[in-house]
Amino acid sequence: MRTKPTVAAVLLTAGSLLLPSVPAHAATATVTVDFTKPVTTLEANDYGLDITGYGNQRYITNDATHRENVRRQGFGVLRMELMYDANGRLVCGGSYCDTAITGGAWVAAIRELGAEPMLILPADGRRTRAEDLADAKNIYNHFKATGTPVRKFIYGNEHDNSGNPKKMTADEYSARYNLVHDALHALDSAVQVGGPALASYEPQFGTPYMDTFLTVSGSRVDFIDYHDYGAGYARYTPEELLTTVIDGYRSDIADLKARTARLTGRDVPIQIGEWNMDYSDPDGTLMLSHLATVWGASALGTMLQSGVATLLYGDKNGSAAKNTGLGITSTEGEGGIPVSAPTPIYHGLGMFTGEGLFRHFGTTMVSTASSSNLLRAFASDGAKNIVLVNAATTSTTTTLNLTGYPTGTAQVWQSTETAGTPHQTGTVTIANRTATLTLPARSVTTLILPTT
Repeated sequence: MRTKPTVAAVLLTAGSLLLPSVPAHAATATVTVDFTKPVTTLEANDYGLDITGYGNQRYITNDATHRENVRRQGFGVLRMELMYDANGRLVCGGSYCDTAITGGAWVAAIRELGAEPMLILPADGRRTRAEDLADAKNIYNHFKATGTPVRKFIYGNEHDNSGNPKKMTADEYSARYNLVHDALHALDSAVQVGGPALASYEPQFGTPYMDTFLTVSGSRVDFIDYHDYGAGYARYTPEELLTTVIDGYRSDIADLKARTARLTGRDVPIQIGEWNMDYSDPDGTLMLSHLATVWGASALGTMLQSGVATLLYGDKNGSAAKNTGLGITSTEGEGGIPVSAPTPIYHGLGMFTGEGLFRHFGTTMVSTASSSNLLRAFASDGAKNIVLVNAATTSTTTTLNLTGYPTGTAQVWQSTETAGTPHQTGTVTIANRTATLTLPARSVTTLILPTT
């Protein structure tokens, strides 16, 4: 289990990253990185992806191009919803997803990609508790019978969402969660069951769904899951998306940690089971632009730094009328991107994972600070990488001050408006713990520091 930062540590880190800001037109900034001050440890399962079952016949089960692009990100966990159809077959459970492919084929494909499967279990307020419980046990036993049991589950999906026909009250959901949790743990003590899989982090809407769940199920829950789409219920300018919205992730996570400690007396792992820049982008203006790369890197770095696991939504979802570009590869050539080729947010993740091009982000996040609220910095030890996200609309000359790394020549990899795929632009020399480089406008830069 990862070492979680305390709420105080999260808030301290937040403060260190939000020093008094410089004007948006400022051409210079200073970033400090202290490799001797760990913030949180990272695990493979902190980098996750949702498998949607949408893809117009091109999926991880049958599309070599899409499958290889997913593989290059090195996701530690892949989540999918399964259900039993009218004929008793275990199939994809998402609305309108492709049910011709069996649940076994999906899980086999997930494992072939080197990831751990995480399954959303059926939960429906229109059915009895006994029916939900039976499905949960049957799904566990289905995979146990193959000799490779699945051990990570989420009970249900977005039952707080008024538009969900399967919705149920917080009290009812929590009571059913307890039944499912206890039954699966009785079958296998290594099983983990998460919840409540809320559609959003809801305190601002006055709905105490999470509080009820933590009160009723807090002694049991193995990990807390909720969804957080950046634009959410309002429209933001690009500047707001890259500042206010990103800061909201940090504050929501810190708030949930405090609420969990208060209501359960436990330090419960948290995952954001769905996230993206928006859940709806009909014309692809945001999702298919380079802004999604810059935003995605900022969001991922902020979530990881706050000590939570992340699952991006999703692998494909680009053809639905309201969900253009909501996937890491193209579904039908949207935005002029070839089918199954990476979309912009793919490269936002790639500036951390390396996309098979350069070294993956390290296993320990360390302390960083920036003199500008338009320049975010994330750094790791265990492999000394530095990710710099320049949200400004102008290039920024940046001075790096490093503690714990005196000298070396780092590779410079960048994703820019004119060249979105990560590419090496040269090197930068670190001398006397200091380096200077210029970051292009609206860009993501990853420095790969040599280990010796």
